[in-house]
Amino acid sequence: MQGAFSEKGERSRKILVVEDDEILAAEIELLLQRVGCSVVAKASCFEEALSMALESKPDLILMDIFLKGERDGVEAAKAILRKTSLPIVYMTAATDRETLERAKQTGPFGYILKPVQEKELETTIEIALFKHRLEEERRKREELLFTILHNLSEAVVFFDYREGLRFINSAARDIANLEEKNSSDLTPERLFPLLTTAGYPLSDYPARRVFLYGRGERGEYLLERFQGDPVPVEVSCFPIRTGKGDESGVVMVLRDLREKRKYEESLVKVRKYESLSVAAEGLARDFNGILSNILENIALEKVHRKMRGDSPGRLANVEEAVLKAKELTERLRRFSKAVSLQKGFCPLENLFRQTVLATLDGSCVEARFDVQERLPTLEIDEDRVRTLIVNLARNALKAVPEGGRIEASLKKVLQSGESELPPGEYLQMGFTAWGPEVPVEPLFSTFDPSSPPESGDDGLDLAVTYWIVHKHGGRIDILSHPEGESTFTVLLPFHNP
Repeated sequence: MQGAFSEKGERSRKILVVEDDEILAAEIELLLQRVGCSVVAKASCFEEALSMALESKPDLILMDIFLKGERDGVEAAKAILRKTSLPIVYMTAATDRETLERAKQTGPFGYILKPVQEKELETTIEIALFKHRLEEERRKREELLFTILHNLSEAVVFFDYREGLRFINSAARDIANLEEKNSSDLTPERLFPLLTTAGYPLSDYPARRVFLYGRGERGEYLLERFQGDPVPVEVSCFPIRTGKGDESGVVMVLRDLREKRKYEESLVKVRKYESLSVAAEGLARDFNGILSNILENIALEKVHRKMRGDSPGRLANVEEAVLKAKELTERLRRFSKAVSLQKGFCPLENLFRQTVLATLDGSCVEARFDVQERLPTLEIDEDRVRTLIVNLARNALKAVPEGGRIEASLKKVLQSGESELPPGEYLQMGFTAWGPEVPVEPLFSTFDPSSPPESGDDGLDLAVTYWIVHKHGGRIDILSHPEGESTFTVLLPFHNP
């Protein structure tokens, strides 16, 4: 007779039989064969059951509750389930409540009373295997969801209305400065103390409004930290409902807006630059015409004075000042033309080394190179990137005015997309200077075309530097450390942005 488990070409189900009575074990094996199952192993005690379950890898275990030795079938099931997720069906002649309660604690997939009947055995195994397959699919989905949630850059938490905090991912722990041991009794307000964007206390917490009104919401707030300034965050809250439609809790998702704010600030700088470049082109053209006219008149006056035998007097000083003004108009012209880039594919290694060495020539700073070999060719505006390298090297020199060393690096890195840059491969151009500490804020303002340059700074060229990086689809970062280390880093994409 063929059973349900061997029909339609389905493979025979492998069963481990745990029974201390050899005659009963043989009868059960015969019944299993009649319903299309095969017995891969038989065990009669706790130790054999555990060993056979791990070695034979059955599809299901038929477990007698009463076994030889001090440890019974329930203990064997607990030990097996600590190491596997195999479905277990109990067999017993006992029907008392105490035995049933002990067995239930192991989450069995079925319960067969002795003497075992063929039809009952077949039906119980079929249902048990079906339930186990559904359980495994559900477990895999949960593991996938758990992995995704724990690796999100956004903070995600779930609060059960009755049991409190039920889930918190790694990003949420980081942003809340939370440890594992002190997270169980937290409320949403204690976990994420929020303020309005103006810095005032909230009159009504968003998760509480979701609880009261049963609908999701999203808004921007400031998150108070135990240390440091408040962090701008976007908070999304939505209710979780049971299969019956009843609300069981609320999910909160917090997204750190600091990178978004940086990106928005970068866009403002870019727009300022574009406005300045348009004005610079007109100013350079008009001012250059005026200066040329002044130089012509100075030249004529010098000729007339020479013919009269008079001294040039202060005309030489005026001419020098006008020539400096002409140089300024030339920089304004370069500033306006930086809006347009002439890109081509260019190997950067030699350009990088030669430009850095030429910039540092004559200084008391030692240059060390860390350049990755066989870098992909980059699509860039070669002249503009040369200007970029010169200005970065010059600013690295400012970090070590009394001498020191600069490490210039060039390598390929991978961006995951957590910053404002799209994910992908980037060229990382780095300058690390060791010397006296340079404050971070002044360094950042150096690359802000709207901020006034300090005395002696070439403010227009630095604005061009900032623009070149963004026009190539990249990013510039500058950090200064208390140990006297200042790092200037530029990321440029290998693809054409």
